[in-house]
Amino acid sequence: MEYVTNHFLGGDSPLAMALSSLLEARRHVRIQEQLDSDAKKGQELEEKLIENERKGWWDASIEELNLLKLIELENKF
Repeated sequence: MEYVTNHFLGGDSPLAMALSSLLEARRHVRIQEQLDSDAKKGQELEEKLIENERKGWWDASIEELNLLKLIELENKF
């Protein structure tokens, strides 16, 4: 987009500079949205981890257990 703007409007024109600023601002917004989304996912995973640590493996449903936990469960029986 910036290449097209610079090519047709010239890199030093006020319109090209304004458009470039808008594109840069939008890029920053998208990056911030991604960071916020990743932070939210991280927080959800952290909460799930804390919840899982609070309850024993025997309280978890079979679907939530990974292979190592299933093997551990089998050995305990």
